[in-house]
Amino acid sequence: MNLKTLATLYLASCAWLLAHDDHAHESGTDLDASIAEAPALGEVSITQTGDYLIIASKDQPTHDVGQFPNRKNPNRMSAQNLNFKVPLKPKRAARARPYDGYLFGVAVNGVPFDPNTGEAWRNDRSWREEAILKSEPDRLGVDQNNAHVQPSGMYHYHGIPWGLVKELQKKDPAAGKDYPLLVGWAADGYPIYYLEGMKSSWRLKEGQREGGPGGKPDGAYTRDYEYIAKSGDLDWLNGKFGPTAEYPDGIYQYYLTEEFPFAPRYFLGEPDDSFGKFNQGMSPHGGGGHPNGPPSQGMRRPPF
Repeated sequence: MNLKTLATLYLASCAWLLAHDDHAHESGTDLDASIAEAPALGEVSITQTGDYLIIASKDQPTHDVGQFPNRKNPNRMSAQNLNFKVPLKPKRAARARPYDGYLFGVAVNGVPFDPNTGEAWRNDRSWREEAILKSEPDRLGVDQNNAHVQPSGMYHYHGIPWGLVKELQKKDPAAGKDYPLLVGWAADGYPIYYLEGMKSSWRLKEGQREGGPGGKPDGAYTRDYEYIAKSGDLDWLNGKFGPTAEYPDGIYQYYLTEEFPFAPRYFLGEPDDSFGKFNQGMSPHGGGGHPNGPPSQGMRRPPF
């Protein structure tokens, strides 16, 4: 499938999206500046202004969502006024950094990605709870899209947004199966993809927890996981460098995975301040509880 065809299919899926008539790469982008109207996946507009994608969202996806409030998530979903600036020329930072204080990114339907939680064992932030736990599918009230609702009413994804994936695949069934499906952008400008079978390199620790709630690591807490180099397809940021249909010259790309971290927890580049939680009228969860791995060893850069 050529890039022009891919652009046509993609535009038929999104509310407002740029056509990719040329190519894009890490040092910049050569996106066609024309804007095309297409059936909406949610109340969202995406336009290009200079070196940014400007995304204005009501946070109202068209795919089915769970019942909110529910027994484990007492918050009622409500329309938002979210505004993001996605850098079209993302640049690596001197060191990777956790996304504390920011939303990690935004999906093409305008719904944010915010994989961390505000819950912690006995309010100890070093033992942050995970929203997704296979032994407890409705943990913290997440729905069929690995999403739930903030006290502000903001619906947000903690992992793979299955409803959105299915909507996008209706226009291009091979996307996400035969090649990566673009589902959004991170706050630092790098794209976020989904690909069936993509494996992270994070694994549950063996033995017993040291301190905190005790017991055997089962994935209930972020610190239950550790990075095992080359045990999966992705680096410790849950990404990799390479070409995609949208970026044939290659770009760093984040991935959503079925296993931890589900959605990335660290930025390779510098996040735009528009993704800052204070700038969106939100209260940050606070730091702590980061997954153990290379980040605890000097926050070194991925090996590529």
